Parts: sequence; structure tokens; C-alpha cells
Amino acid sequence: MGPNGAGKSTLLRILTGFLKPHTGDCLLEGKSLATWDINKLSRKRAVMRQHHQLNFPFTVEEIVAMGNLSSG
Repeated sequence: MGPNGAGKSTLLRILTGFLKPHTGDCLLEGKSLATWDINKLSRKRAVMRQHHQLNFPFTVEEIVAMGNLSSG
């Protein structure tokens, strides 16, 4: 992909909306990310952060069970 410091993480952060470009523009399907409706944009892309810390004492099994209850 590229050496350390080449900008891989920065590019991903811009593409996912966690960072805004200082100059230039980032396009999705030929349209600037800044002009997309947030709901339409969320249907086009998904982001799963690599690190996530839960701030409550649930097990993985309990969290999955919560998701199963809400989908029913």
C-alpha cells in the first residue's frame, strides 16, 4: 500500500469523513463528499473503526443479543 508516512490513514480518514481536506476535494461517484446528503452518503459507504472501546460492562454475547432483539 505504501510506506509509513505516505498518507494512507489520512486518505481513509478523509474518505470516511473523519477529516476534512485542507485543500482540494474528495469525490464519490463524481460528487463532492461535502455536498452529499448525510443519509444518502451513509447508504453508499460504511465505516468500521479499527479501535473501539465500550464504556459499559456488557459481554460480546449480550451486545449481539441486543442487536437480535431490535431486529425482530
